Amino acid sequence: MQTKKCKKCDRILTIDNFHRDKHKEDGFRNDCKECRNKYHDEYYQNNKELFAERNKKFYQNNKKICLDLSRKYKKLNFEKEKERLKHYRKNHLEERRINNQKYRARKQGLISNLTTEQWNKVKQHFHNECAYCGEKSHLEQDHFVSVSKGGEYTSNNIIPACRKCNGSKQNKNFFDWYPKSEYYSNKREKMILDFLGYNKDKRQQLSLYL
Repeated sequence: MQTKKCKKCDRILTIDNFHRDKHKEDGFRNDCKECRNKYHDEYYQNNKELFAERNKKFYQNNKKICLDLSRKYKKLNFEKEKERLKHYRKNHLEERRINNQKYRARKQGLISNLTTEQWNKVKQHFHNECAYCGEKSHLEQDHFVSVSKGGEYTSNNIIPACRKCNGSKQNKNFFDWYPKSEYYSNKREKMILDFLGYNKDKRQQLSLYL
């Protein structure tokens, strides 16, 4: 059996474990598949933006071909795609919520520019607790001013809320709803208004925190 020594890891392996190269006389590279794959992985991790830009340009120039290939692949791998989507939805709940909120805002013609980084800062400011009652689990993005009343999807209008408080508030006016809430806290009310930049006249200024 023909063998070859890897230039990078010095392992002695069979020819089948080396990369083929049509430009070399013997037809093989000087590194094994494991080393070559490791190199490609590291190169990709260090040049993600370059790959993303290249893929974006390719998609724009070959949109119809890409869509056709995608449809064919999904049709031939229906069960696999179903499992992949299920796994994605389970592990990207936060991202999905953000995308849904952005979609709602854009549909209403409102500004929609809250980033994941800003959302994390908002939660940190409220100690990763519901801004209304202090609950720590199942935090959702609550529009201080609801979308139906022109509330934008920005860092100046989004605060963390537990499912119960978010469901109770719905599209109600904060100044009418919160003082009557069973979890009302003067301290929390002040924290919310200060964070969002509201003055004593209940008018919003630019937020100083984000």
